[in-house]
Amino acid sequence: MSDGPPGAATPPDCSVSRPPPSGRVGWRTRLHGGGDNARIAASMASVVLYLVAAKGVGAFKEMVLAAKYGTGPVLDAYAVAFNLFTTPVSIFASMGAVLVPLLVRLARTSPEDQTLFFRECLGLTLLGGVVIALACAGGIVLAVRVHWLGVDATVAHYLIAMALPLSAMVPMGAVAGLLATRLMSESRFVNALLEAAPSVFLAAGALMIGHPGMGVLLWGTLLGFAAYVVALAALQPKPLINLAPRLRFDSPHWKETGSSFGLMLVAQAIITMSGPADQIIVSHLGPGANATLGYANRLLMLLNGLGATAVARATLPVFAEAHIRNPGGEARLAMRWMKILFVLSCIAVLVGALAAPLGVRMLFQRGAFTAKDTAAVAEAFRYGLLQLPFYFASIIIVQLLVSRREYGVFIISNSLSLGLKIAFGLALAPIFGIKGVMLASAVMYAVSFAALSIYGWRRLAHAPNPVPS
Repeated sequence: MSDGPPGAATPPDCSVSRPPPSGRVGWRTRLHGGGDNARIAASMASVVLYLVAAKGVGAFKEMVLAAKYGTGPVLDAYAVAFNLFTTPVSIFASMGAVLVPLLVRLARTSPEDQTLFFRECLGLTLLGGVVIALACAGGIVLAVRVHWLGVDATVAHYLIAMALPLSAMVPMGAVAGLLATRLMSESRFVNALLEAAPSVFLAAGALMIGHPGMGVLLWGTLLGFAAYVVALAALQPKPLINLAPRLRFDSPHWKETGSSFGLMLVAQAIITMSGPADQIIVSHLGPGANATLGYANRLLMLLNGLGATAVARATLPVFAEAHIRNPGGEARLAMRWMKILFVLSCIAVLVGALAAPLGVRMLFQRGAFTAKDTAAVAEAFRYGLLQLPFYFASIIIVQLLVSRREYGVFIISNSLSLGLKIAFGLALAPIFGIKGVMLASAVMYAVSFAALSIYGWRRLAHAPNPVPS
């Protein structure tokens, strides 16, 4: 899909495959089966192009930070704080999965209702982000002072100093997620490129200052998030009144989305706790462990972000429209893409495992980042790759269930997955170190994939046959 104006959106029935007037079948129809498959493939290509550029900037930022900070206490503290504050941001962003199907439907039936509902969502998001940010900052200070995080005195000092400034990430990130969701509902994916804004400011700040300290990490992050929000706001549909936050619940659609929000919020809150759980477990492995885990996880995020973001953003609007147009057809569409992604991600695991030492050395090994650090990060990254096949395949099933507004299963699946991850992490980390934490993540995603697959395909067995187009 192109990033055209909202008024150029394709009507729902236009995505049904039809042969060209000449009777010839084009290459996209032969390759993807036409219609929704072609839309998904084209949308994925658009997202991937944007993400390649954004992740390239992110990789450059990691190279700069590795050279300037290594695995020292400043970056160790920043890794802990950044991950803790991005946890609520991720929870807010997950609410987009609930909103996309509704926004897609309202854009075609009642644009005025969509505007009112979006403004009220924006007001609630902004207020909730501020409250949660302050609570998280206080929680970090308390956790450090009572020694819950298990970090040494130097890292603890930096964590306390970073807590309040970095808390501004939460409301800005939450608002950015909502603005990006509206663009995604219109099959506009340029926000994937704009996500590089924090990396641009961080890298620029570190390069401009000879011996950067904590201030560069703080202000680079905050200015980058602010620039991201402003850019997303500028891309929203006009008039600008659509962006005026409204702290009321007058929209009639809150009733149908309230329970969905609650279920998805609880489910996402459960699974996003896996990040802080890793941080706490690894904190007890000694100095530099969190920084090493952070480097390995950021490399994994380059892969996960590239593939998973493309898959989720490309498939959810199409699944939502397919379900409205022809209930049952979206499930068969999902099965095809789940198989494709599972095979492709298995190939990615093999390639990534072979290329890990060279990749880490090329990206990070300079300045304060030594050959010993390269070996540790590469080893952790290899074990982390085991999660990819289950992770990517699960995304398809999640988008299918979200398009059908079936959210309750995520609470059960995520609770089981998180419990097993923590149990395996606590058991394996003392034996295998960071590798044990990565293995625990692979177990978490495998269990999630199995649980969602069983539920999803049982539902598929009872789905109606799609109406021939």
